Amino acid sequence: MALIGGHPYLLQRAFHQIVTSNLTIDQVCGQGIQESGLFGRHLSSWFAFLQRNPFLKENLQKVLSRSEPDWNAFLSLRKLGLVLREGARTQFRCKLYEDYFREQFHSRRDP
Repeated sequence: MALIGGHPYLLQRAFHQIVTSNLTIDQVCGQGIQESGLFGRHLSSWFAFLQRNPFLKENLQKVLSRSEPDWNAFLSLRKLGLVLREGARTQFRCKLYEDYFREQFHSRRDP
């Protein structure tokens, strides 16, 4: 739960893989943000979407830096299921998303 935060699709995917491939929870979690891992296709599709939407990408980067995003961007990112509000602070819906986007934005700096 710490990794995927109760996200229905990610939970379903994890449980399916555990049952059909005889993986342990630790193995599933160990794959985490790897492109070739269990969640790789799901995560890379979100990154591709953000590459085509610079306004949302910029505001998601603000969430990574603990800054508050533009309100309209927050509403869109929340609707997409990437972020939520905890008190007065915007944060990622789950650690998997935070770890993945931190890695992607760090390793793929725009020129």
